[in-house]
Amino acid sequence: MRSIFAKILVWSLGTFVLSLIAFWAISRMIDRRMRVGDPFPRMISLIEDDACRVYEEGGAERLSAHLRRLNAYLHAEHILTDSEGRDLATGEDRSDLISRSRVRHDHGRLDDGRMIFIGRPRHGKYYFINIVRPLFESRQILPYYSLIVVVIAVMGFVLAVHLAAPLRRLRGVVERFGRGELAARADSKRKDEIGELSRAFDEMAGRIETLMLAERRLLQDVSHELRSPLARLGFAVELARSGPDADRDRALDRVRKEADRMSELIGELIELTRVEGDRGAWNAEIVSLDALLDQIIKDCEWEAGARRRRIVLKIERSVMVMGEHELLHRAVENVVRNALRHTPEGTTVDVDLSTRDDRALIRVRDFGSGVPEESLSAIFKPFFRVEIDRDRASGGVGLGLAIAHRAVDLHHGRIEARNVSPGLEVTIELPLARQDDEHIRVASA
Repeated sequence: MRSIFAKILVWSLGTFVLSLIAFWAISRMIDRRMRVGDPFPRMISLIEDDACRVYEEGGAERLSAHLRRLNAYLHAEHILTDSEGRDLATGEDRSDLISRSRVRHDHGRLDDGRMIFIGRPRHGKYYFINIVRPLFESRQILPYYSLIVVVIAVMGFVLAVHLAAPLRRLRGVVERFGRGELAARADSKRKDEIGELSRAFDEMAGRIETLMLAERRLLQDVSHELRSPLARLGFAVELARSGPDADRDRALDRVRKEADRMSELIGELIELTRVEGDRGAWNAEIVSLDALLDQIIKDCEWEAGARRRRIVLKIERSVMVMGEHELLHRAVENVVRNALRHTPEGTTVDVDLSTRDDRALIRVRDFGSGVPEESLSAIFKPFFRVEIDRDRASGGVGLGLAIAHRAVDLHHGRIEARNVSPGLEVTIELPLARQDDEHIRVASA
């Protein structure tokens, strides 16, 4: 029996059958115990003796009145006969009734279903006949039991449907997802364990879909990005083989440049993969953003001087956040280096650190040409370039801001860009460390 629906239904009916058996066994046990000292036979004997006494003291007329009163109280027919079976109240022959039941308190039946009980009061001198209609017949009780069985079966059916139907739907969703329908979801509104299972599957399916789509997109982007440098490498190699010495030197320079570009691309891809890795492997700690920014600016000052630019750092106060130090360092450094690439010679890159409510704010502004409004959100996508020629000349591969975006997002923060005329301003928001995080060590920059 593989169906949970059938299991629940059979279990419900089996429980009902066992309860009936237990009820019967308990009733039999109670019945046996109550027979000891049962007052019912003594009450019958009292009624029999009372009827005999009335007949012996008042005759047939008083006996008839007594039996009518007794019949009215007990809703039964009572007859007192002599030892030959003659009715002492009416004179009728009742021997046929006596022949139905010869043993005391045993009973026979009439054709209309009534039961006959025979007693022998006064040491067998009389026959006392009780003719009663039973309160319950097995045929009368059977419909009630059948109704109970039907009710239990219906309730078991409803319970089975309530449990099995969502599991079947979930199985269908899992099968569809396994066939490649990555958008398949259970979307369960239930509050029980089945609902929790469905929501856990939806969350897992969402993560898998995101990872698979990101992997496909990344493979497409990487294949596109590698195609051009590989083609130029092949051209440069052919030129070095067949061209004059001057062309050979220029070709080798091109080979070196393209090799460096592919090395940088591979490094950025590795970093992007690490950013999207398992967060459980993070080394979570309290990070001092002011110390982090100070170290990043010192690392970038040489590059800024070589490009004839300056970096101006302004820190409002010391700011602590909770996160992974290396990821935050790479995110902020990528934003600063991106600003250095696009700010004109002789200008500055302004870096400000402040707080607002429970958020830390890092603003990085350059004084370049900015970004078209429709491209402001797209600059955080992998391999996106506003001006391809400019980015290629500057050595960028289009992954720096994408890495920054994903690192900030994993820290439950937000990164956005806006044009400030002149230039572009990138703002990073991160949640401040809570007071209960003070026991965690402060990361050194």
